[in-house]
Amino acid sequence: VPVRWQTETAQGGDEIFRHPVSETVLTRRAKEDRFVYAEPPLASCETPGDVSRALQSIAFFDWPHHADEIASEFGVRAAEKRAETKGACVLNVRARLLGGLLELRGEKAIADLSEKPALVDAILDRLSDTYIARLTDVLPEVGPHADVVCVAEGSGKGVGVEAYRRHFKRHHERILSHIRMTSGLPAIFFVSGMGTDLVAEMAGLGVDGVGLGCSKTGPSAAEVRSACGPDLLIWGGGCSSDVLTTGSADAARDQVKRSVEAAGGPARLVFAFAGPIGPRTIPENLMAALDAAREIRV
Repeated sequence: VPVRWQTETAQGGDEIFRHPVSETVLTRRAKEDRFVYAEPPLASCETPGDVSRALQSIAFFDWPHHADEIASEFGVRAAEKRAETKGACVLNVRARLLGGLLELRGEKAIADLSEKPALVDAILDRLSDTYIARLTDVLPEVGPHADVVCVAEGSGKGVGVEAYRRHFKRHHERILSHIRMTSGLPAIFFVSGMGTDLVAEMAGLGVDGVGLGCSKTGPSAAEVRSACGPDLLIWGGGCSSDVLTTGSADAARDQVKRSVEAAGGPARLVFAFAGPIGPRTIPENLMAALDAAREIRV
């Protein structure tokens, strides 16, 4: 837990975090696992002018994901990791335009796309500036020790291709361009909860690959391969958390083989699980999945 993540406990056991600058308030109810906003930070904004008066809320809305340590400290840790492993080092970047808009505005965000487009553009302009500032800080320190940059995007549920082109596309292009100019590293977009047509639109920006989340909330590897062609790198193909936590080793092994086959084979595929390995994962199932992937590897 970051040192700067200081909480207070309310009556009833709820845990509350109050950001010292942005005045953002998050609450974790007793017996629940995660913090949620007491209210979306920009829920009360009605005009672009309101957004210009809430810049701290945009800059720190996802704190402390990007602020556990300063960039130079992050660079030292990355150099140590680079020296101790023969594997690829991945720099994970939070640059969530679709997800960020949803977090900042809450349930109003999708309706805003048609009803308040100027407000949406004002938020995305400031959000894009925030992400570029973070990348400018981190990439020179960490980029020399990384092999690839993975850009995490949020759910695109409710966002069509036309709305994406009007509001989001130019900002993704800007972020990708900045990553390439600053680090020269290949970039992969991680997507979730998106239709295949929207994933294909994002892939058309010139990303080097697409990372897939859970197939229950987004397109499968087979659907992305069909929509985006054989040359796009797909990051995914791992078996589901259900199989890892409640299935058998044989089931895990079989699902990996079927997933790789559905993705068109092992070429242009980085085998990875859809998300963090859960605490109830059965070790034998995990090892069976990894062994199956190693056997298939080109």
